[in-house]
Amino acid sequence: MRCYQEIGLKKEARDWLEKNAEKVPSQVCPKCKHIISEKENVLTTKRLDLFYGDGPLLRTIRLKDGRNVKEVLQRCPWSSGPMAFFCLEIDKQRLFEWKDKEIEKF
Repeated sequence: MRCYQEIGLKKEARDWLEKNAEKVPSQVCPKCKHIISEKENVLTTKRLDLFYGDGPLLRTIRLKDGRNVKEVLQRCPWSSGPMAFFCLEIDKQRLFEWKDKEIEKF
């Protein structure tokens, strides 16, 4: 079957975002106003159409230091459909890029 396959960010990039992304409340107790859970402060989202209306939702996220980081499509090889590999980008500098050997394993 041909379909879009989202590989996404490397584990190191996800861990880095968990540590460095600004958090906003996502669930608050209606009685005591205690923050129950938080999520990353996503400023914008952009859907890429890679395969018949299907594709990744790339985010721009605010960091704790005030900068913004973008998820960007690094590579999109074909294997029964497009496989989307992401990396992060801050001020036009890419971080946590996939190496060719890592991509070949998929």
